Amino acid sequence: MNRLNFRKIAPYLGIFAAFVLLSYAYTPELLSGKIVNQSDISSWQGMAQEIVSYNQSHPNDRALDQLYVWGYAGNANLCGL
Repeated sequence: MNRLNFRKIAPYLGIFAAFVLLSYAYTPELLSGKIVNQSDISSWQGMAQEIVSYNQSHPNDRALDQLYVWGYAGNANLCGL
């Protein structure tokens, strides 16, 4: 039966350990339990709150009543598509 030769795998284990230590050295927030701010998520939440407050203050002129994304309104023709 083949036995693992520690001398053969030691460089690979060392490289792996160095990579893990270097990765955590660049992101110490992970070890302290902090969460990195994701600007796209916070921007989306701010825009959604703005739309909700606009719709509450303007009941006759509601924003995004119909799904209107990239020039496509829900019931509109698709210009021959």
